[in-house]
Amino acid sequence: MKSIILKMAKRNEHIIKGFIADFVYKVINQKELVEMLHSARNVYGFTNYNLADFTKYIKEVCSINEINSLNESQSIIPLYAKIDADIYDLAAAVSRSSYFSFYTAISIHGLTLQLPKHLYMTNERKSLFRISNSLKQENIDAAFSKRPRQTSNVRTILNFQLHLINGQSNNRLGVVPFRDCYYVTDVERTIIDSVVRPFYAGGVTQIFEAIVNAKNIIDIDKLVYYYKQMNFIYPYFQAIGFYLDRAGYDNNALAPFLKMKQVHKFYLTYNMRFIEFDSRWNLFYPRGF
Repeated sequence: MKSIILKMAKRNEHIIKGFIADFVYKVINQKELVEMLHSARNVYGFTNYNLADFTKYIKEVCSINEINSLNESQSIIPLYAKIDADIYDLAAAVSRSSYFSFYTAISIHGLTLQLPKHLYMTNERKSLFRISNSLKQENIDAAFSKRPRQTSNVRTILNFQLHLINGQSNNRLGVVPFRDCYYVTDVERTIIDSVVRPFYAGGVTQIFEAIVNAKNIIDIDKLVYYYKQMNFIYPYFQAIGFYLDRAGYDNNALAPFLKMKQVHKFYLTYNMRFIEFDSRWNLFYPRGF
């Protein structure tokens, strides 16, 4: 009986290989593997396969590599990769609803020469939620005098750290296709996100480099539109204008941000030990920047 089953599995091997070949992604996560197993059980020769059997089979017959990822509690979560999969394929398999963002988007758009070992993906909350309180200078001062809160949802994949960020809902504003089956924030959205959360973008020096490198491709009208749509409580426009100014953008690029009303003194980043002040943008920035 066992020999008959093996013969049937061999005869229908092409069907299982087809499942793998036709799968839209280059990496299969655990949930997707279970779904694939359910389909495989409808194929003669595979009806009695369990997950361990099926995993072993696709590794041996379909040239699938099992790559372990570690979550924040160091639990192993396996991923199943085709031969030509890279770190973007592996990262995207962790959260299909997320899009590449921050420093990873900077890198994807070619706005840095660095090869970051930290990757960032954002999953937007389902509903729009913002606190509508009156902004006070003392509250801004207190918030930016401390280290910012950062996501603890971090996966280790190969020698990379993947930071999974639970982001504010913006209806995926400025999110565009990447490699057909993934998504990434476009240049303008990436710049805004990075200014707002500099600790996810390599810090102020890397953000400045990205803005300099984006000078010939950025659409200022789109940048302004995105900013207004995102309805920030803090006056991040002062930080955006400061970066554009320092990066040598012309007056036409600066004008929309200079027209916005400056009510409070603001900060380029968090927890700055030594600071200087730019009166044009009403902004504190790190000394020597």
